[in-house]
Amino acid sequence: MSGEWIRTSRVAAGLTQERLAKQVGVTQIALSRYENDQRQPDDDTLERMAESLGLTGAFLKQVGLMRGGLAVDAHARRRASASVRVWREAEARLNILRLQMHRLLEEIDFDVPNTLSTLDLLDYAPDEAARLTRAQWGMMMGPVRGLTRWMESAGCVVLEWDFGTPRIDAMSQWASDFPMVIVNSQIPTDRKRLTLAHELGHLVLHGMPVQMS
Repeated sequence: MSGEWIRTSRVAAGLTQERLAKQVGVTQIALSRYENDQRQPDDDTLERMAESLGLTGAFLKQVGLMRGGLAVDAHARRRASASVRVWREAEARLNILRLQMHRLLEEIDFDVPNTLSTLDLLDYAPDEAARLTRAQWGMMMGPVRGLTRWMESAGCVVLEWDFGTPRIDAMSQWASDFPMVIVNSQIPTDRKRLTLAHELGHLVLHGMPVQMS
């Protein structure tokens, strides 16, 4: 499997190399070699690692077979004071959730009445993009009610997650052919609404699906 995914899963779980190595029963040097693709863990080690990471051995084996699985262009609404550690952990968590959703969407029929088109920011101003999206979805004039339901009607997967900090409001990315938004469960309801609209703007004006195989 890919060492990059071992490292991503560890960061998403908020574990240091030293702590994960101790839980798995290997040396930190061995774990470092796994993460740098210098060695491959055996099945027993992989199962212990997966248990410590809150995943399954089968999941870790699957991600090792995927190409281009890591998101390098995640969009986010965060405060400037968000630390690098917190940001990296949240980004890693997004990658894990996005991959899990990708696998789920491969197994189910996911028919939706609307679509979420992407527009070039150089050709469309944000207000123009908003009008086009509303028209495409058949929205009535006036304030938008039930924004989450509208986004879900276009195949957007909206999840709430405790980021462990109030300094990151949300992150968004594409899972397979469907957009995905993770909203911080800590923020107030009115801020969640504004945050969803903000991330929707990112997906429409900046979003291009990441190809996963």
